[in-house]
Amino acid sequence: MKKLCRTCKKIKLLNQFYVHKRDHFSSRCIKCTLIYNRKYYKNNTEKVLRTLKLWGKKNHEKRQEIITRCRRKLRQEMISKYGGKCICCGEDNIIFLAMDHKNDDGVQERKKFNLRSSAEFYYFIKKQGFPKKYQILCYNCNWAKARGGCPHQYGTTKTKI
Repeated sequence: MKKLCRTCKKIKLLNQFYVHKRDHFSSRCIKCTLIYNRKYYKNNTEKVLRTLKLWGKKNHEKRQEIITRCRRKLRQEMISKYGGKCICCGEDNIIFLAMDHKNDDGVQERKKFNLRSSAEFYYFIKKQGFPKKYQILCYNCNWAKARGGCPHQYGTTKTKI
C-alpha cells in the first residue's frame, strides 16, 4: 500500500512512514518527519528539553527500558563491526566480549575525552567511524593481555597470577 506525504507531496510505500498506534500512519514520511523534528528542536530547544525531563520523571521505568535497549543495541553494533568474536580465542558469546585498545592506551583515551561509561565509549567509537585501533577480546584474553600476555598467543602467561 502507498500513502501521500503531506510535506513533500510524494506518494510513498507505507514502510516509509512512522506507525502511530496500530494502523494509523504518520502524515509525514520518515525523512520529512526527521527534517521537521530537527527544525522544531532548533527553534524550541528549551521547551523540548523541559518536556523530555518531565516525561522522564513521570515514566522512570519506561525511560530506563529505552536506555537499556539503546545501549544493548549499540554494544551489539560495536561487536559486530569489529568481527563479532574474540580475535585471540574465537569466543563469540556476546556476554563474554569486550572492546580492547590495541595500543593499550585506554586509560589515557578515557581521561583525554572524558569517557566515563562503556556507552560513552561506544558512541565515541561510532562517531569516529569504527577506527582500526580497537579490537574485540573476550574478558579472559583481555585480562591476560593486561597482565603480560594471553596464553592463546604465547602458550603461557609471562607473569605469575
